[in-house]
Amino acid sequence: MKKLLSLSLICLSVFYFSQKNETYIKGNALFLPVGMLNVGVEYGFTEHITGQADVFVSPWKSFGGKHAQVYMLGFNGRYYFNEAFKGFYLGADFSLARFNIQKWGYWNDNFYVHKNGEISPYISSNLYQRGFSFILGGVTGYQFRLNEKLNMDIYLGIGTMQSFYKGYDKLSGDRYDYGGDSMGRERNRSGELLPYKGGIMISYKL
Repeated sequence: MKKLLSLSLICLSVFYFSQKNETYIKGNALFLPVGMLNVGVEYGFTEHITGQADVFVSPWKSFGGKHAQVYMLGFNGRYYFNEAFKGFYLGADFSLARFNIQKWGYWNDNFYVHKNGEISPYISSNLYQRGFSFILGGVTGYQFRLNEKLNMDIYLGIGTMQSFYKGYDKLSGDRYDYGGDSMGRERNRSGELLPYKGGIMISYKL
C-alpha cells in the first residue's frame, strides 16, 4: 500500500512539474486591415501540449460585390516538438461555421447549370449560398518568442469541410437550386478539402 501511495505521489509530482500553465490571448494581424476579426486563447497543459479556442468573424454582407459573411468557432490541440508556445507544432482541429457567401466558382456571368445539365435563367455572379459547415482538419505552424510577453504564431489549417446550405439569387430572392435534380431538396450538401484557417497571430502572455 505504501509503495502504491509513493508511486502515485511520484506520478502526480512529475505531472505537476511538467505542466506549462501559461495562457496567451491572440489576434490575427492578417485580417484586421480588411475588417475581419480573428481572436483566440491558447492554454498550456504540459511542456509540449497546448489547447486553443478561436473565433473568426467576417461581418461583410458585401465585400467587393460578393457576399462574404462568415462566423466560425474552432478548437484545436497542439503538440510542440520543442516546448509549448515555442517552435514548430502539429495539431488537430474541429470547427463550426455559419456563412452567407458567394463561392469562388460563381464569380462569372455564365448561366447557372444544374447537375443534370439543365440550364437555369440565373446568372452565376448574382447567386450566393447561406448555411453552415462542420470542419475537421489539421493545423500546423511555428511560434516565435518576440519578448517575455509577446509571441508571433504563423499557422495554417487544412481539412474536410462538410457544408449544408441553400442557394439564392440576390436579384429576385429565388432559390436558384430548385430545379433539375435538386427539385424539392431542402438543403444542398457539399464536401470539400481545403485550407480554412490561417494567418499571423500576435500573442500576449497573461
